[in-house]
Amino acid sequence: MQIEEMLTAALVITSGYWDLAADRVPNVITLPSMAAGLFLCALRHGAGETVIRIVLELVLMLIIGPLGITGFGDLKLWMALIALAGAADGTFIFLSGCLVLMAYILITRPREGMMSIANARRMIRGGKIEKTQNTEGYPLAFFIMAAYPAYLLFI
Repeated sequence: MQIEEMLTAALVITSGYWDLAADRVPNVITLPSMAAGLFLCALRHGAGETVIRIVLELVLMLIIGPLGITGFGDLKLWMALIALAGAADGTFIFLSGCLVLMAYILITRPREGMMSIANARRMIRGGKIEKTQNTEGYPLAFFIMAAYPAYLLFI
């Protein structure tokens, strides 16, 4: 197991527990993880791959962030995963957690889950998003942690 894989596992576990306990993923976890990931990427893969990861992270922050699809803590977690694991693996880990969260919502609150799916379709088509009844957030980092073993099966 390489250092990037160990740091990714530590990031996923730490942020998952923190998000569940405090309902947020703090910068003290995500920003050092991003820096370490980019530093290790530069050492192992060179400047080209590091620049690609930085550009992808900026795209996430500047485009997806303002859309309000996810909280900025979760977005920074996604950026840290990309920095540590690479674009494909980091995104796979993040989206696996999103799928587990969506399954949880569909099982525990089917009406809200279906409304979320309808809102996603509306957003893709440029339509107006309807507010759901639920005002509480879900601990996405916890669901990323729950889905992480599936990623480990595929590597």
